[in-house]
Amino acid sequence: MEAMDLASGALAEGGLRKWPPRLRLRDEVWTELTLGSMRAESLELAEENLALHSGLVVVASWNHFDRLWPLFEWAIFCAARGPERVQLAAVGMPGPAVVEYQRALRRLGVAAAECRDPRDRPLLLAKLERAFPSCRPHEEKTYGCAKWTRPAAGRPKELLVRNGVQTGPLPEIHRERLVDWRPLERYVRATAIGVFAREAALNASEDGKERSDWGNLAEELELFELRDALKDCRPWLWHRHVAQEQDEAAQEASFKAVVEDWWRAAVLPVLREELARVRGGTA
Repeated sequence: MEAMDLASGALAEGGLRKWPPRLRLRDEVWTELTLGSMRAESLELAEENLALHSGLVVVASWNHFDRLWPLFEWAIFCAARGPERVQLAAVGMPGPAVVEYQRALRRLGVAAAECRDPRDRPLLLAKLERAFPSCRPHEEKTYGCAKWTRPAAGRPKELLVRNGVQTGPLPEIHRERLVDWRPLERYVRATAIGVFAREAALNASEDGKERSDWGNLAEELELFELRDALKDCRPWLWHRHVAQEQDEAAQEASFKAVVEDWWRAAVLPVLREELARVRGGTA
């Protein structure tokens, strides 16, 4: 409690960075948690921190892309290191789970994504806007009635007179800065469909009962190049080709190699084109 009181006093004096060494407190323990301080500085380096990692293991729940932080991390990491370095923390995906994941990708929206700390939203949106130049801002005008103001003593309210008829006050014009996030949303959907399709292929059985056609979702979202690439995914046929291997371990290794070859040759080039498009270049 005494430390909290001292911290409050330091905050009031504006010397938050000075009081830990003065009280001989370790910096790594007494960390500032306010914007404009160490927390803000660490958030400013979020892209660099993500790019330093060699892989991203995603524990994707049914509402993973409904939240702004996971969506930001996915988009930035895929752009910096590539979707081939993304791994889903899941072994196989049963039918009901696939349905929920596909619903999540359909409703994906950057502007509507949830953020627990409202202070993080403008910072993350600004980072996404800088990282993906094709998401261009624009201004939207809305009109609303001005509120009546209390008149001065002995003076009537100011009215708008039209054709001799007194009406209400002039409408106010509100300008709101909006960003077209559709290019980024398209890229996130494309990379997610590709990663989920790869995971489904790696865990597909010989009869293909667990197979889920991610190509239909790609076509629904107008990702036609990705749809064509996913048509080449035939895990049940690949199982037949590797069935000639003598032992089970060799069959599993050969099947995984075939899936990875399809992923690198057919899917990754399409995702690179999507990245070039969202960055404002020519695909």
